Amino acid sequence: MGLGFSAVDIIGLKTKVQKDVSFHQIRHLCERKGDNQIQVTFFEMPSLLEDVLPPLHEVQQSSTFQELWIQYGKKAQSARKNDEAQKRDLSISSVVDSVWKPAHEAWSQLVTSVMDGSLTLGDADKFFDGYNSRKPDLVREFVCILSLGQSQISSHAKHLKAIAEKRAAQIEQYQQLHQYANAADTIWEFKEAMGFSGDFKVIEDLRNQVSKT
Repeated sequence: MGLGFSAVDIIGLKTKVQKDVSFHQIRHLCERKGDNQIQVTFFEMPSLLEDVLPPLHEVQQSSTFQELWIQYGKKAQSARKNDEAQKRDLSISSVVDSVWKPAHEAWSQLVTSVMDGSLTLGDADKFFDGYNSRKPDLVREFVCILSLGQSQISSHAKHLKAIAEKRAAQIEQYQQLHQYANAADTIWEFKEAMGFSGDFKVIEDLRNQVSKT
């Protein structure tokens, strides 16, 4: 999975990545900071990336985060294109502010809502509609995002799997309800077209279950 955007100014970084570092001395690649932490200096990355790269490396495992990353990336690119004062390419700092921060915040809120059961049906449609009839894949995604969110939620792996199974079952039921409602719509339209009378209350109730009103 690639988290890059074609309109980001990373030419210098790409040049560094392609170099064979085996011919460099270690002191040319990194340095030890005052708190004994090792800082990689070879790529000359902005200091603001130091706190971003570790969590980004982790959460990119989540398909849901990837969708959010792409969503906010497209928004940032559109905003850049619509502003003549902006540079042709997004800077790395722009990606951090306009893509990473909102995407990670939205993802963290999603983790919490999945964990405590407050996930709205709208978000279920938005993020998990593509998992229709793919419950095992949905369970794996839930386990992934809950495991990655353990820094904010303290839970054992067995407990996380149980929550993932429960949430996947709930969403599966919701998706099945949509399927039944679609079938009910077809029956209702046929009934109206043919002018049938009789007791169609069960069909009407089912249609109303997912009515936007």
